[in-house]
Amino acid sequence: MVIYLIREIGPFSRNTRTIFKEGQDKKNIKPEEQKDMFDMFVVIINFPPIKAGKDSDFLEWFASTNKTFANYKGFVGRRLLKPVKGGNYSAIVEHESQETFLAMHNSPAHDDASKGLGALFDGHPSPEFFEVIIG
Repeated sequence: MVIYLIREIGPFSRNTRTIFKEGQDKKNIKPEEQKDMFDMFVVIINFPPIKAGKDSDFLEWFASTNKTFANYKGFVGRRLLKPVKGGNYSAIVEHESQETFLAMHNSPAHDDASKGLGALFDGHPSPEFFEVIIG
């Protein structure tokens, strides 16, 4: 049985969400099954609309920066999501901890990666911060 309880943390906190796989028993979860199942920090980034003609530039930027960020201690993964029925891209960034995420986020490489993003977007990315507490 896989049960995800993701609690938002940080300045963007609003609520707690529980996500269960379809058909799973949600009543018989033992505390020992929950403890330390997934110790991870997750950022979900909601990107603003991409400027006209800049979609391929954005995709290239995302792929390139994945390679850069993969070199950081604690980096687990970074995935780009495209909405099924229109809308804007989102990304899931996974780190071993909030500390390793912040070390990467506050690095010169991250600053360099962020340069020029204004030319790609109509607006600014909006991050939400989570820690996985049950997996």
